[in-house]
Amino acid sequence: NYPALRILKLDKLWMGGWTNEGVLGLELIHTLAELDLSLSMKLTDVKNLSACKALKKLHLGGCSNLMDEGIRGLGLVSTLEELD
Repeated sequence: NYPALRILKLDKLWMGGWTNEGVLGLELIHTLAELDLSLSMKLTDVKNLSACKALKKLHLGGCSNLMDEGIRGLGLVSTLEELD
């Protein structure tokens, strides 16, 4: 449990960035307001992040393999103000 975690930068940690499996569980961080997954070229699906009800900013720049189906659920995040 990460009750106070609000900003998480996971961009550019290794070549190709995060995979779908690597971001599983992030939706359990209920206080997460900003998430940076930039340049995660292996990432195709982030629909689990639709459960992040405090998420205001999501950075997906350079995630060139994201599928339409994989981001569709983000529309359910009413707090989301910035998506790039």
